[in-house]
Amino acid sequence: MDCAVRRRHARTGPSGRRIVFSVREPPAFLIFLAIVLQSGCVPAAAFEEDVERAYGVTPQGIARAIDDARRDFAAHPDDTVILDFAPGHYDLSHAPIAGRGVIDVSDIHPGDHGRLILHGAGSKRTTFVFNRDAAWIYGRDTSRVSFVGLRMTASQYTVSQGHVLSVAAGAVVLVFEDGYPSPGELFNPDRSGRSAGRYLRRYTDSADDPHLIESGNAQIPWSGAERISRNIWRIILDNRQFKPDYHPGDFVCVKSKRNGNAYWFLGGNDITFDDVVWTLKSRGVFRGGVGNIRVVNSAIVRAPAINGHVPCLSTSDGGPQIGQPNDAPTTGDVVANNTFVATGDDSIAYFNGSGIIRNNTISDSFARGILLVRSPGVRLEDNHGIRCPVLRL
Repeated sequence: MDCAVRRRHARTGPSGRRIVFSVREPPAFLIFLAIVLQSGCVPAAAFEEDVERAYGVTPQGIARAIDDARRDFAAHPDDTVILDFAPGHYDLSHAPIAGRGVIDVSDIHPGDHGRLILHGAGSKRTTFVFNRDAAWIYGRDTSRVSFVGLRMTASQYTVSQGHVLSVAAGAVVLVFEDGYPSPGELFNPDRSGRSAGRYLRRYTDSADDPHLIESGNAQIPWSGAERISRNIWRIILDNRQFKPDYHPGDFVCVKSKRNGNAYWFLGGNDITFDDVVWTLKSRGVFRGGVGNIRVVNSAIVRAPAINGHVPCLSTSDGGPQIGQPNDAPTTGDVVANNTFVATGDDSIAYFNGSGIIRNNTISDSFARGILLVRSPGVRLEDNHGIRCPVLRL
């Protein structure tokens, strides 16, 4: 049967309202009925649900919308369910931090022709605001889901910066810029040890476009801080004998990785981010051999300036991490046409993967621009790395 031929019908959509949609139309009804009975082919529809009107754009409302989509796919697996988010600034920061993500798309697996699409009005018009320590998007056993036209940010800044006042063995005294978080606010007590994600690094002292200083500027781990006066802090280094080659007046970025991820998927297939912008948190992880990942036409950008000075870093963490060192291989992935500015870790990381990284502009990453680990099948084409390297292991 040619499923491209369509006919107008009406059916109740996921939110319970009656919606006009299109289904396959055969040359004659009896032929259609016979083929449907033989093949198990069921009518499919494309539904658009206005989330604000039908559910409310709250963590609970979004959860109800996704639950309704799950039920729709159970009955009609080849449907396309589009959850529309109108232009606006939606505060989701009061969702519980513990547990699964604020937006949980677990156990979404439509048929081969079905899809769930969370669709904003564009990354400049629809903004979700999350708590910086929450998991923003969570998906276990998730397939054929897209996030389109959204901006995602945190309600609290995740990075800070200041000027060097003095340097000694095991310590750097910094004057933090007014309005930026203090080390006490930034410090994440849930992280301990040398891999805690707390580091210092120098950037140029530019009000609107700080650049990473490349020469003699390794990441320096720190483990604590002591307040000296209002905005002057002594940063305690992990290595108490090490004296950094810092000088009074140097401009230093201070980061401490937060809990949770901007998005986290384990198992499934075919996940897309298209026209999505992340600020203040951007680390996304695909685990368990998730394949056919697409991160396209998207960006990681700095948050707005505070008192006329933009943050050195866009986030305290990295960008998309496809696979992990001991995960099953992933294939068919595309990371293309993105702009990733000043991520707090690797802007793009692949582990045991194959796919294509094409036409991305990556600048001033705190770590690597692109990290490839046991991923010889990843093709690099027309990428532009500015003050950040590509590392193959």
